[in-house]
Amino acid sequence: MLKKLLCVFLCAAILAGGVSLCAAGEDGALPFLVATDLHYKPKPQTAPVNFPGDKYYCADTSANLLSESYAVLREFLRQAAESDAGFVLMCGDLTHDGTLKQHTDFAGFLSDFERQTGKKVFVISGNHDFHSRISVEKFKEIYADFGYSEALVVDEATCSYTADLSDKYRLLALDSTSHGGGGDGFTEELLQWADRQAERAKQDGKTLIAIMHHNFLEHFPFQSKIMPLFIVRPELDLKTRFLDWGVQYVFTGHTHAHDITSYTDNAGRAVYDVMTTSLNAYPCAYRSAALTDGGLDIRTRRIDRVDAGDLPDGYTQELLCEMQTDFNQYALGCFRHAFESQKNAYIGEEALSRILVRFVGEKAGAFLDPFFRSFVQTLFLPIYEPDTPDGKCLAQMARDLGLTVPETEYGSVSDLAFYFVCVVFEGDEDVPYSDPQILLLMQCVYTSLYETMKDVNAQTREAILADLRANFSANALPFAVSAAGELALGAVRDDRLLETTLLLLSPLIESFSKDDGMPDNDAFLPAQSTDAAPATSAIRQLLTRVYQILQRYFSGLVRIMKKYPLFSGIVGAAKNRLKGM
Repeated sequence: MLKKLLCVFLCAAILAGGVSLCAAGEDGALPFLVATDLHYKPKPQTAPVNFPGDKYYCADTSANLLSESYAVLREFLRQAAESDAGFVLMCGDLTHDGTLKQHTDFAGFLSDFERQTGKKVFVISGNHDFHSRISVEKFKEIYADFGYSEALVVDEATCSYTADLSDKYRLLALDSTSHGGGGDGFTEELLQWADRQAERAKQDGKTLIAIMHHNFLEHFPFQSKIMPLFIVRPELDLKTRFLDWGVQYVFTGHTHAHDITSYTDNAGRAVYDVMTTSLNAYPCAYRSAALTDGGLDIRTRRIDRVDAGDLPDGYTQELLCEMQTDFNQYALGCFRHAFESQKNAYIGEEALSRILVRFVGEKAGAFLDPFFRSFVQTLFLPIYEPDTPDGKCLAQMARDLGLTVPETEYGSVSDLAFYFVCVVFEGDEDVPYSDPQILLLMQCVYTSLYETMKDVNAQTREAILADLRANFSANALPFAVSAAGELALGAVRDDRLLETTLLLLSPLIESFSKDDGMPDNDAFLPAQSTDAAPATSAIRQLLTRVYQILQRYFSGLVRIMKKYPLFSGIVGAAKNRLKGM
């Protein structure tokens, strides 16, 4: 009788307290899966025809595999059921359009999964989940069984909550969306709510891990300028808040790329932004992870096949075979077509002009706009085969400038752009500077820049430089940027644009094509104290100060390189490299 009473009391305590504890493995590890940006839509009756006459006629122009999302979700849940993971974290964009039917269908799949496997699912919202304007309350109602009913605390104004994952770890699920727009929706009230949950976790002896939709650290240079809606506003300084909350691992999505980056403060405290690519777009990956006392072990898994029975009718036998044997290849083919259909929206003249304004401000942007547009128009000419009445192509222009252009499979700069987009999306970027794709891109940029600026008079150059100096300084960008602009424009006059282009673009291109040294796919992220570490603080502060000094005086170093022959050998070697000699 006593045992029965104890069992009843324990069950009541669990239900009342919202406790959801997942068992650790025999080695003490806590295994789980992370998936994001599933963009679920119900299975259509037939596959669409978006590219008539083409192999990937069914490719959706949004770059998401919408007609296949039902099959992708089913395959993921099958793999999750067979894994040793005790729970699954989903970081938003559960649905594509955010309709009530999409949400209820998706929640139904999760219910079946939990019932059949005994594994838990914890979700948080993404921007797409509110595209049809469902309310915060309705979202929490639909997904009550996937975090909210087990929650210790739920924020009334947002979809944020906390829930215990084990006797050691607690989940901090942060609703980073604005419930309608693409940008983040963090408010001071939500941050204060998180402050309180972090304090409670410390009192309870729990270690927090976090999930949210938006990134909070930059995963590539100038992400906050190029893609401001994909990253939390920098002025919120969320990285420092995570450190103060005792959070070391934050799982994010939204950008559809696979990357891990970190921030370490002067006290030696580290926090990781573990960004996972979309499950429902190339490369269709998710993460298998395990928390241990030593840190976080991460492995990348991909959707490599789907069941033909989960697909709509209308696919050719060739595509059905490809999806059942090499789904990633199919996803890549669809991704390429989506990129071609949408490239003007992302790397076209209008899109790049908007990015220019974000960097230099509206006044300077308006002044520079005609020159920049001319540069972009030239840059996107065919590389080898002219398709204009005047017979212009970049390779011929480059040869006229004395460059040896390598023969490649890339017919345009947009082809090169797609190559680098895939490199970034897949993670573990490792394209060396000697790669022929980088050489070709550099030659195309140089040729376009030369063609744009060769006829600009000295007075206009000086006006451009004045705007660059004033606006870059006002926008608090590094001093090196204004020096770079001055050097590039001055080089046209002094016939030094060739080596200047190489000098200025090399580090920028390599920052995209080469990773930061931290693995993105398979990695072990060591646990570190989130408390201040005075022993290392002084050293880190010194190194930070040295970096700031070097940054400030970079413009002076550039001017020295312009004036003195000491660097002529280095510049000459760079010039020969660009010429392909």
